[in-house]
Amino acid sequence: MTIFAGTVGLTNKKGSPSLLAGCQKNGDGCEAAQATFGSPRSVAVDKNGDVYIADYWASNIRRVDAHTGKVSTYAGSQTGWSETQLHNPEGIAVDAKGNLYIADRENNAIRKVAPPSVSGEPGAMTTIAGQGPDSPGCGGDGGAAVSARLSLPQDVAVDAAGNIYIAVTDCRQVRRIAPDGIITTVAGMGGEAPNPYTTIPRGGEPQAALAVHFYKPVGLALDSAGNLYISDAGFDTLWQYDPKTKQARVIAGMGPEPTVGPACAARRNVWGDGCPATQAKLNAGYRVAVDAKGNVYIPEHGMGQAQYPPYTIRQLTPVK
Repeated sequence: MTIFAGTVGLTNKKGSPSLLAGCQKNGDGCEAAQATFGSPRSVAVDKNGDVYIADYWASNIRRVDAHTGKVSTYAGSQTGWSETQLHNPEGIAVDAKGNLYIADRENNAIRKVAPPSVSGEPGAMTTIAGQGPDSPGCGGDGGAAVSARLSLPQDVAVDAAGNIYIAVTDCRQVRRIAPDGIITTVAGMGGEAPNPYTTIPRGGEPQAALAVHFYKPVGLALDSAGNLYISDAGFDTLWQYDPKTKQARVIAGMGPEPTVGPACAARRNVWGDGCPATQAKLNAGYRVAVDAKGNVYIPEHGMGQAQYPPYTIRQLTPVK
């Protein structure tokens, strides 16, 4: 392991030491390892190998050029609400055309940054969903996404057909922007926070996605078949949504405090490693990723609780 970007021990407020002439205080224009960040939250890579980093506290997106290795600010001029400003961006995703999508959390919006006509320059950012920080909400289904209301979106994912999925955390739903710009809810019934002891299905059986109870959907990822994986950090579960059947099922985790420990975990270990994923305990983190073979990776923050593996990455391996 090596440090790809960022200077250990320094934040974007302090600046990088010994910067070369022509580099800015945050390291823009220098090698990525000389840059400083506020709180990098997520990473996306485009087809050219360029790396995009969402910096939560700095309220911008940084880009590391695959050819030069140098870092620049790609989107976000400062904290605020305009077509050039971001406020605490979280999840990001890149489509096949190089468009970057940003879950602009505190602005209650999804932003799109089109690739620039001149390589190395910032892209042009537009709002494609949400009405801004002063208009949070969960409405607008069936209409244009730019007229819909969002509340604390935390992640985005885009499929091969150009559908954009949004984890709208405060609405407890996953919504989708179709290529024609129309937004709909595809999973999660929303409403008040549900009771974890009565609403988490514990067998992995599919159910209508719009009848699913989420508590804190925060992470999204798509596999090669177009299935969407949803990390619920409030219920410590991982869901799979099938857009063809419009059903969802729990594929990992037993909820925050399962009342009955699985037999497999009792035989093997307290958190269920080596057991079917639906018989494992999770402390689901804020992101999820899927590789080309269908392996799913879930970060766990652990929270120091003995019943969970602390600060680990869990892997779900497909059963043939």
